[in-house]
Amino acid sequence: MFGSQDIHSSTRFAGLRDDHAVPALARLVTRQVERQPLSSLLRAECVFLLGTNITDENPVSGYLLRTSMRDHKTRLIIASSRPSGLDDIAEASMHVLPGDEARLLSMMIMDQRQPSEGCIEDFVAAVAPIIAESTSMTLLIGTEFLRSSKATDCLRWIEKAVDHYIHLGKTVYVQFLFDRPNQLGLWDMGCLAGVLPGWKKGQLSPRIPDGPPDLLYVLGAEPVPYCPSDDKTEATSSRPACLVVHASHFGTNADQADVVLPAASYGEESGTFTNNEGRLQTLLPVRTPRQDQPSARQVFNLISDAWGQDPS
Repeated sequence: MFGSQDIHSSTRFAGLRDDHAVPALARLVTRQVERQPLSSLLRAECVFLLGTNITDENPVSGYLLRTSMRDHKTRLIIASSRPSGLDDIAEASMHVLPGDEARLLSMMIMDQRQPSEGCIEDFVAAVAPIIAESTSMTLLIGTEFLRSSKATDCLRWIEKAVDHYIHLGKTVYVQFLFDRPNQLGLWDMGCLAGVLPGWKKGQLSPRIPDGPPDLLYVLGAEPVPYCPSDDKTEATSSRPACLVVHASHFGTNADQADVVLPAASYGEESGTFTNNEGRLQTLLPVRTPRQDQPSARQVFNLISDAWGQDPS
């Protein structure tokens, strides 16, 4: 509709702004990420939680993992930035800063011994026999590293690690544990810079380097404010030429917007939801919006009609 593929589904993943990050993410999701029930993936002999606090961000998944450890004797290893409720029953666990997952994986598969690495070296030594004895393993990865400047390296080393263990004859499953709902669904729809629906490669629209866009359309989100200070010069140079905010609640960005469009709130629209397993689920409204409240799709259709475009 806007003739741009500069689309972002989350302002949290600053690491995806790197030119090579999105292609690396696309390869991982289309080549290696499994779209099958988590319960079957948890039957692997070894489960490796990487960069995710499963009991905090995905408590149901954490319960399923705990059950699998009891019923199938699944061996658990954890490397995350924060303590989780499963650390005490894992065979090996350590805390790693977001972005350092790449260094950890490189040491694990390159069999490098670097005493100066301290706890990472100890962790690698502890997990090596566990992985060696396992014929199948599941790698559950969080999104912490996507917020770091090392996101591209992490994505590449995850891909390398999976290929490495498959080459050793192991069955390896990979799945994301997202900390927000429908993240995979948004990515599948092409809500990534330079990506078309179905993970097809597109072309980014020309942009002014390090400059604001001519038009910024914000739908159902509250990005970082563009005018953090009272400096009018800074405010003028940092904001887009036209800011459109399409939201159900009035916030900071709506206060700065050139155009504000009303949106239905959660539970007032039907739609679909893609869970962490890649399964498409139906969402039904639980209440009726105001009689004169257009849906997001109707608003898009009206904009398309005004521009003489085909809404479909």
